[in-house]
Order: sequence, then C-alpha cells, then structure tokens
Amino acid sequence: MTNLQKNLNGRIISLNSKVYNPSSLKTAKELADEGSLLEPLKCIWGSYILENSLVHNPSERGTGKTLLSLQICLAVSSGWSSFCGEKIEINGNTLLINFELDEDMFKRRLDNLFKSPPTLLNQSKYQTRVYTTTNTLQEELHEISEIVDTHKPVLIVIDNFKLAFRDSDGNSNRDAIIAMRELLNLRSLSQCSIVLVDHTRKNTRALSTESDLQSGAGSKSDLADGDFFLRKSTKNESYRILKRSKSRNCADQVGAKLLHLNPESLWFEVIEENVDELEHLGQGVFRNTDEKKEIAMSLRDSGNTMEQIAATLGKSKSTISRWLKE
Repeated sequence: MTNLQKNLNGRIISLNSKVYNPSSLKTAKELADEGSLLEPLKCIWGSYILENSLVHNPSERGTGKTLLSLQICLAVSSGWSSFCGEKIEINGNTLLINFELDEDMFKRRLDNLFKSPPTLLNQSKYQTRVYTTTNTLQEELHEISEIVDTHKPVLIVIDNFKLAFRDSDGNSNRDAIIAMRELLNLRSLSQCSIVLVDHTRKNTRALSTESDLQSGAGSKSDLADGDFFLRKSTKNESYRILKRSKSRNCADQVGAKLLHLNPESLWFEVIEENVDELEHLGQGVFRNTDEKKEIAMSLRDSGNTMEQIAATLGKSKSTISRWLKE
C-alpha cells in the first residue's frame, strides 16, 4: 500500500471523512511569526491557479472549458514558462480526471492539439495523463490515490463536478461541503493544486462575472481558494472572456482577458488583456422574452433597481415593471 493510500484510508475513502488538517489554537503573534517563514505562493498558471490551491472553474456550456483545462495541463507538463500570457513557475506532471467525455473524444482533440501547438509539447521529463472513468470520484479514489502517489502531479483537473459527485445533491450545501472537503483533503495529502470544472447557472449569460453565477450550492465557491470563469463573447463566436472573480491570495483582477479559440488548431490564444467584459456580454445573448423575464427577476432578487434592470436588458422601465408583476 502506498503512503498516500495509507493517508487516504479512513479520511477520503469514506464520504464521512475527517478533514486532513488537524485543529490548532495559536496566538496571532505565533501565526504571524510562522507566516514570515512561508515562501510566496508560486504560479501554476498565473493568478488563476496558484500552488497548493483548490480552484473552482464554473463556465458556460460549449465554451471549451475542457480544452482550456487540457491545454493548461499540457503547458505545465511540457516545461512552458507561460501560456496565454499567464506565468508558469512550477512545471511537473499533470492529471486530468475525465468524468464526462468519451475517451475517443480526447484522442481526437489531443491529436489536433499536438499537430500545431504554439510551443513544442513534451519537451521535458514530465507528462500530462488523462484518466477516463464512468464511475464517481468516490468509487475511483483508491485508483486515483495510486496514480497520484506514483506520478506526483503538481496539478489535477477534475472535469466535472456534476458527474464526479453525481450521487450527491448539487443544490445541497451540506452535500457540496462534503464533496469540497474531499477535494481539500486530496489537495493537502497530495500537495498539489486542484481545479474543479463546473457549470454556470442558466440564464446568466448577460450578467457580469461573479462567484454567484456558479450552478448549485454556493458553498463550492465558499470553500475554494479561488475561481475563474470562461464565457462566450457576443462579438465573435470564437472569442472567450476569461475572468477571475475570487482569490484568497491575489488582488482583484482588473478587467478580463479576451481569448480566441482557433477553430483549426483548437488552441486558445490571447487577443487582449484588461478588456471590459460588459462590452462582450449583452443583448445579443438573450434568446427570447421568457429568458429576459427570468433574468429580470434574478436581477431584482439580487438587489438591482428598476433602472438598472431596464438598462441591462435594453427595455423600458414600464416593460420591466409589467414583467415583474406577471
């Protein structure tokens, strides 16, 4: 039995697992003294993924979030110093745990990615591995622990929350807390960073990026060290907006990053830094009146004024008022 398996036993193999980090009581001065000895956190992928962090990545369907995750993994394992304008300070093995796509889909995508990468791939001693399964994370923890213990990845991507934890109620904060603690335990025991791919709520395509756009229970965002979103632009079907909403360890992001998904190579590339995301989210994303009505109610429940809702949806205040009364 591997060291990681021994540590996992009784903690992560059961959903009733104990939190890996023990409780402690220290004075503020003791914590400050210990903090002064800690090294600054290094970048796995810029400020979006820092070392030893659990990052939540809720994104719209069809944006290419799996492709982006795979490309980040390849960049880190291939020894690149940056990708899409974001610094990479730690290179090493990476692992993508695929709960969603058929393995043949990954074969075709990787064949395409290896044909025309922006920089040479596999030019280091490290590798990106893809583990495909139709089981839940709970059912696969024993096998995953062996993979992690053998290959010691610096980054693990779990794609995606809904399928990895399909035995749980995604709208239940209690179930989400249990799931996130499992991942926090895995992160602590394996000393790597974990990115949890997830989805955004329906009818949010015109709303500015914030953690509340995630689908399901809000405790997923609460327990993550940070998050980032990949969103579609209304200006070009190949454009994507990349925006970080939360980070425990970084200053707030100024603007958003505009990416282009090359339809031939399938690689993402930077178009512009620090763009105003609101210029890329707008009325063009609304498909019908019923969706607009749902968005109006969501905006009202979030505390927006009638004027703000009308401006966002491009409708008169009287129309918004009528919708909210229906």
